[in-house]
Amino acid sequence: MCFGPAVSAVSIRDLDRQEDLYVNVDALAPEQSDLDDFHLSGNNDKHAAMTPEIGDWVLDRLPD
Repeated sequence: MCFGPAVSAVSIRDLDRQEDLYVNVDALAPEQSDLDDFHLSGNNDKHAAMTPEIGDWVLDRLPD
């Protein structure tokens, strides 16, 4: 099993202190990430698992 820490996966900026690794990513302002948009799974799923939750989020962002 492999995992990508959320703070790394969504490219959170300025992780200068150990405590920054445990920040609540969902509570951060969007400009704190290098990504334009992201969605974290509501469960602790395996790395890169395509769940219905994630799939729906992706499909909602595709052009008509």
